[in-house]
Amino acid sequence: MNMKPIAAFISALVLLSAHSAHAGNSVYAEQVDYANGGLTLQHVDGINNMGIAVIGTVGKKFPEIDKNFSAEAEASFSLIDPSESSVDVSVYSAGGYGAYTHHLSGELRAKYRAGLVLAHSQADCGGLCRGSDDTDLDVSLGASLIYDYRDNYKIFADWTMLTSEVSHLGVGVRYEYK
Repeated sequence: MNMKPIAAFISALVLLSAHSAHAGNSVYAEQVDYANGGLTLQHVDGINNMGIAVIGTVGKKFPEIDKNFSAEAEASFSLIDPSESSVDVSVYSAGGYGAYTHHLSGELRAKYRAGLVLAHSQADCGGLCRGSDDTDLDVSLGASLIYDYRDNYKIFADWTMLTSEVSHLGVGVRYEYK
């Protein structure tokens, strides 16, 4: 199953949602409390050279559960594949998370999250070996630092264990609808 079109479609929806809410479309602003976009270093176990992936996230706060709890949907896909010698590994994912944000001090917050992710990895060795094509549903864990930059804009640094073999370390911008 080729996950790249699915991940691209989900990422486009994230960006469209963010743009629509920012433009004053109240339907999106009521359903989504924040949207993230960023770049991440992508590490695959057994591959020495990291790749670069794009991530897009939308989140909805649930104060009726806890004032700091939110649910998130996230998609990511490789822009530059993690590689070693003649082996390239593309990773595409879509996941859902429960997240808890904790105020540290001033403009700094920490976010912890856990969820399930559907990750597709495709290894290509340029015909020199037999490639692989795997799709797995896995538990994903992450932690972020969020800095309140200005008004609705935040800057974040994030680490996510996407699957037991793939992890992300990235930075990006978060827009919070108020």
